[in-house]
Amino acid sequence: MLSLIRHPKNFWTGIIFLLTGLAAVLIARNYSLGAAARMGPAYFPTILGSLLILIGLIGIVRSFFGHG
Repeated sequence: MLSLIRHPKNFWTGIIFLLTGLAAVLIARNYSLGAAARMGPAYFPTILGSLLILIGLIGIVRSFFGHG
């Protein structure tokens, strides 16, 4: 059977990054965000979680085009 995922390690690594980032953003929703000048307790986890989500999406997309 032909699989669309050419590099399974990139795919699963991307899934792990994506889920970790989503968890960080969801947990940080319970705290106040603040602003860039006066950061609240949710500012850092939200930014870090968003970056993890972006890295995860890049890894998932790369798994369809790279060679495993």
